[in-house]
Amino acid sequence: MSGPKPYNGNIVILDDEEGMCRALTKLLTIEGFHVTTFQRGTEALEYLARHAADIVLTDMRMPGMTGREMLAEVRSRELPVELIVMTAFGTIEQAIECVRAGAYDYVTKPLNHGELLVALRRAMETKRLRDMNRTLSSAYGGGAQKQQLLGVSPAIAAVRDMIDRVAPTDSPVLITGESGTGKELAARSVHQRSDRAGGRFVAINCGAIPETLIESELFGHERGAFTGANETKLGLVEVADGGTLFLDEIGELPLLMQAKLLRVLQEYEITRVGGVVSIPVNIRVVAATNRNLKERIGEGLFREDLYYRLDVIKIEMPSLRARREDIALLAEAQLAQLAQRYERPGLRFSDGAVAALAKREYPGNVRELNNVVERLVVMNDGDVLLAESLQASAPVLKRDVPPAHAPPAPLDQVADTARALADGDGDFREARDQFEREYLRALLRRHGGSVTAAARASGIARRSFYEKMEKLGISTEEAKDEA
Repeated sequence: MSGPKPYNGNIVILDDEEGMCRALTKLLTIEGFHVTTFQRGTEALEYLARHAADIVLTDMRMPGMTGREMLAEVRSRELPVELIVMTAFGTIEQAIECVRAGAYDYVTKPLNHGELLVALRRAMETKRLRDMNRTLSSAYGGGAQKQQLLGVSPAIAAVRDMIDRVAPTDSPVLITGESGTGKELAARSVHQRSDRAGGRFVAINCGAIPETLIESELFGHERGAFTGANETKLGLVEVADGGTLFLDEIGELPLLMQAKLLRVLQEYEITRVGGVVSIPVNIRVVAATNRNLKERIGEGLFREDLYYRLDVIKIEMPSLRARREDIALLAEAQLAQLAQRYERPGLRFSDGAVAALAKREYPGNVRELNNVVERLVVMNDGDVLLAESLQASAPVLKRDVPPAHAPPAPLDQVADTARALADGDGDFREARDQFEREYLRALLRRHGGSVTAAARASGIARRSFYEKMEKLGISTEEAKDEA
């Protein structure tokens, strides 16, 4: 018998269709989210003024208040939530404008449950990282001071020392490390300790923006450049002029955009989509990745010349395994933030709970630690959090153990496939391509033609999965037919 789903966050759903609200509540509750629904924007705003929430999932078109108007209210009131817009095909351009105005993402109706959950989880990661940034800033004397990476371990002290050394320069910085180690916080620290601290810190997640939009997002566009481009729009590179441009998940940037980014790093000028005039920009680029970029180069998915342009100064963020002495301090900082969010000022750990937290393993690093602490707070009513409560509400996850009913993995026939390819006339490159082609097709068949599910099972980013499909001549129509 499986246990309850972990707590994943608070979501406010705003949709004037009661049936949609019921369906989403059922789906997201099963996935571990706490859901509150409203059919009027004014009621949702009244709720958000009194209660903590992580994500607002709002329909684009509603009587009384549109999704764009809801976004404007959320931003003007400085509500600490991420907003995702639900839109029908006919209003996609309006949803894109919402994203440009500050919404986290948009999803199209009819909703694909897998894509919706991916968007929600990414939004939650962004929300929690921003919460952690605010917590750590407060721990060092408030938001007006420069943010620092919290910890007393030699590993994090070495990172702070490296930041102090490189921040005064304008050299590109490449921040590497496992997911959840605080790469964006390190990037912000580089910016805040530099001479550019008075300028903007502009962050873009290269893996979260659709490939068809990323050029316009980075470089902007001229009026009339494409359908819906009713006015000239500045790109994020231009917005960052005089400041720092942070490119998160740089390993997921499409190859064509890598070539254009390389030109920016060489010439420090851009050309907007649909434009002919080169515009000079004065930016410092900080990039981050949890990928091995040299392996990506070998796979033909990352440009070697761009890698060496970015890898001028490298900062390796340590895993939580390498800084275990910081666990208690990080947990206390997260608890202080949660005590404020949930209006429970008496929250504290028992000595036993702190010791139990320090003994746990955190493959998800600081992000996972924060999730464990939040789950512990939500699942317990008392002010004192005990070690026994930790074991009950935040059990150690067993990873990489497939369920007993899972179908055979596509790799069961690896040996036979390899021998058959070796008996042919092709060279290693052709054999590798043939193997990858069969592997991706098998994954797609196993997951009913869903590229999102197949990419997740393979450990390959969805955009990279699509690129491999295109390279190997696998169409989505073919994948669905085979499924």
